[in-house]
Amino acid sequence: MRKVGRWAMAAATACCAAALAAAAPADDHRRGLQAYQRGDIVGAMAALRPAARAGHAPSQVLLAFILDRGDYPEEAALLYRQAAEQGDPEGQAGLANLLLTGRGIAKDEKAALEQLSKAAAQGHAGARQALEQLARPGAASAPQQR
Repeated sequence: MRKVGRWAMAAATACCAAALAAAAPADDHRRGLQAYQRGDIVGAMAALRPAARAGHAPSQVLLAFILDRGDYPEEAALLYRQAAEQGDPEGQAGLANLLLTGRGIAKDEKAALEQLSKAAAQGHAGARQALEQLARPGAASAPQQR
């Protein structure tokens, strides 16, 4: 009986630890978003970085957005790519925008169209609009996604 009790306790501890670990990136993202909305960019970045490193796509996207606007497009491109690789439509649209403009990453219109198509297929309105504009005769590049 004692062995079963210890095993159950270990299993319960492991489950609780896993639940806390999964909640941490979402909590960091919430804090980062709140800081960003207050205008606390430094606080937002500090809260978002651990979640982004943990692979939390919404945190990667928001941090990439902040970095791109702060003139750090190379780091933004890396984060957008990480989110896009997880199938995040905001990450795909953000990466596409950088690929179209060549900002922080080598310009690649074909790859940009792939990312826009993936985001649009998931219902991303900005990606749909950009694809429509690119399909127009004489279209050179898509507008900003945000």
